[in-house]
Amino acid sequence: MTKSLSKEVIDLSRLLIQVVCDKFERNYIAESSPVHLSKNQFTILHLLFTISPLPISQIADILQISRAAASKSIDDLVRKKLVRRQVPRKDRRSNMVYLLDSGRNIVQKFLVHFNRRQRTIHTGMSQEELQTLVTLLRKFVGLCVEQEKDISLICVMCNGIIRENCNLIENQEVCRYFYKQTQGGA
Repeated sequence: MTKSLSKEVIDLSRLLIQVVCDKFERNYIAESSPVHLSKNQFTILHLLFTISPLPISQIADILQISRAAASKSIDDLVRKKLVRRQVPRKDRRSNMVYLLDSGRNIVQKFLVHFNRRQRTIHTGMSQEELQTLVTLLRKFVGLCVEQEKDISLICVMCNGIIRENCNLIENQEVCRYFYKQTQGGA
């Protein structure tokens, strides 16, 4: 690969990440929620949408933030009546976080917005172009994951879209979709 082609791939990859994560997600979150949510707060709701309840410690580990930061975000979500915090009797040190219907509604609305807008974008591409894009993106994501030294906390939150092609399959214990399937929550 030439240096100019490599630079273009890097630049376009970065731009894609910025557009999807920064622009699309921020707009979709704002359109989906009647209250202001930070990216971390929405990620917590999305995580709980897949598996609820979760202990605060696991939420912090998945988001790769301190427990204090996770607790602060969760306190704000409790005040907004989107999640509920409960201390189990058996382990007073463990705080479990449950998604409330109001939080579930925000995530569902977000997914509807996101999917609708993505489908609109995809109408500008032929079936062949879309299939090529899927093939190349699967390969690109796979190669990106292969480069990581510690993938124990990586999850693309695919919600089962990738399944047997998941590069994290050897780490199924961290896959929320796998967990949901094996725990009977699907």
